[in-house]
Amino acid sequence: PAAAAAAPATALSSMLEPFRAMPTLLRSRAFSMIVLQTAFTSTIFFAFISGAPYVMAHMLQRPPSEYGFYFVPVSGGGMAGNLLALRFAHLVAPRRRLTIGALVALSGPVLLALVVLLDRLTPLLLFLPLFFGSIGSGAVMPNAQAAAINVFPDRAGTASGITGFLQLVFAAGASQLVGVFTGDSVWPTLTCRRGGGVGSLACLYMLPHPARASGAWPAAAAPDGAVATAGTDNAPARNG
Repeated sequence: PAAAAAAPATALSSMLEPFRAMPTLLRSRAFSMIVLQTAFTSTIFFAFISGAPYVMAHMLQRPPSEYGFYFVPVSGGGMAGNLLALRFAHLVAPRRRLTIGALVALSGPVLLALVVLLDRLTPLLLFLPLFFGSIGSGAVMPNAQAAAINVFPDRAGTASGITGFLQLVFAAGASQLVGVFTGDSVWPTLTCRRGGGVGSLACLYMLPHPARASGAWPAAAAPDGAVATAGTDNAPARNG
């Protein structure tokens, strides 16, 4: 009877454990910078898909079917980036993989800005830079997700949840900004995308020096210097 009575309290404690772990994760500079890097990277893609339909329909006077036709290779670019990340996972250091992916992702809006400045905007030249940028974004996301989880391996569930949540928040914010400021110009979309790329690189630069120097993502230490191992996302909390 006593064990049966304690079961609901134990279940509730286990459910609340990820929320109790959040402050520890967010206080870690390594974890915060990696998570923010993924969030900024997500804005590059979502800012584009928020503004591109307006550009195609109202500025380039193209039908929706043509937008769908050009968007297919963009999805292929993201898949290619995922495959490249998997292929070179054991050959390139984690931080170097993230840096290369972030630079390639930033190349998309930079190339598109050059096209706009030269007044050569066409549907092909609108989507081709995004194709290259999506390769970089596709390479960043799985590597960054793994890096964020590896900082606190015993808090993998909470780390993954925070990472996904911030990606969606930043993506939604970027989409809203593009919707509010887009007029008869592609520059609001470009500005938001370039801001995401620059923010992604800035987060990598602000990683703690040991992680940047070694290229590895060691498990974070608890405030007292011991490796954080107390209480996992999947294990029930211990009483006492």
